[in-house]
Amino acid sequence: MSLYEINEYIRQVIALNFTEPVWIKAEVNQVSFSRGHCYLELIEKRESTDEIIAQASAAIWYRNLRFIEFKTGSNLTTLLVKGTQVLLKAKVEYSERYGLKFSVEDLDLSFALGQLELKRRETIAELERKGLIQKNKRQVLPPVLQRLAIISSEKAAGLQDFINHLRENAYDFAFRCELFDAAMQGKNVETDIIKACNKIGAEKLPYDAVILIRGGGSKLDLAAFDSLKLCIALANLKYPVITGIGHDVDQSIADLVAHTSLKTPTAVANFVVDHNLVFESSVFDNLRTIENTTRNIIELQNRYLQNQSQKIKQFASRSLQKHHFNLLQSHKDLTTFPKMILERAQRELDRAQELITLLDPYVLLKRGYSMTTFNGRLLKDVSKVKAGDSIETLVSNGSISSIVK
Repeated sequence: MSLYEINEYIRQVIALNFTEPVWIKAEVNQVSFSRGHCYLELIEKRESTDEIIAQASAAIWYRNLRFIEFKTGSNLTTLLVKGTQVLLKAKVEYSERYGLKFSVEDLDLSFALGQLELKRRETIAELERKGLIQKNKRQVLPPVLQRLAIISSEKAAGLQDFINHLRENAYDFAFRCELFDAAMQGKNVETDIIKACNKIGAEKLPYDAVILIRGGGSKLDLAAFDSLKLCIALANLKYPVITGIGHDVDQSIADLVAHTSLKTPTAVANFVVDHNLVFESSVFDNLRTIENTTRNIIELQNRYLQNQSQKIKQFASRSLQKHHFNLLQSHKDLTTFPKMILERAQRELDRAQELITLLDPYVLLKRGYSMTTFNGRLLKDVSKVKAGDSIETLVSNGSISSIVK
């Protein structure tokens, strides 16, 4: 048989045995998109050794791809990534030229989400084991957020909402926002965000916070933010990370490792403005406290000065009165004291005169006493003279010269 005949026979056998599409459980090993079509390489591994025991190619043609995306409400680039377990409804086809291929017609979303949830839990457990769930939360959020590093897509509607909300804040707060462009959906989300984190970490000027924002999307779109490598990069940033990924109900692992997690970009902008408003309010509160304290101190000091002034006036008045009394007393004393001094002195002179009079030897002489001198000295002892000495005796009205016998 020719090669074509053998392949034609295989095609007929497959066509007879697989008249209807079948559900196939497999792992995505490779995926690529081209011209609106999706091309997959599917594998199955032995559970005990991870050895590949089966491998096949699959394709989701444009019409089926659009149908699945419309039904799931998601871009399949988020779901169909290497390592994801999927349950596909596919038509088994065999071409004489191209060989065996599965033409995918549908996708069991619940199975895919279940597998994603299982992988999500494994990622969370790994992050907890590495101590990364709380690491970024321990970063200190500055009291004022002004220099912001934004990780987002420049085409994202959420980015413009965020920027406009910051610019139009009611308090005229100024912000410096620097965009680090990254895909927010599709297969490049992980690599782009990790690159953005590396660039932010390499910048010389520090940032106050890193903002990760995107617009809304489906639950599958959120799966890109459950990447282990992406979350490790966010957790290890040296700045607080604030996320606003745009999901009102679900929470990504990126939200878990972030310092602060909010629902939407607008909510993040509100948070930043309100955070700065709290600081400004505290400044005004402190200013009012300082003003009130200063006013109270000034009033207290004014009362103290008034009291001191009153005391000084009273003291001065009493002092003046005292000194005035002292001056009057001194004037009175100056008037009376000299007379008293003179009178006392006169009395002392009189007493001295009387004493002098009493002690005057001439007074004694008048009373009948006499004084004898020898060689001009008063003679008080008879042993001081001998016979033949000349002496002189003074009486009240003259002197008598004598010779001692």
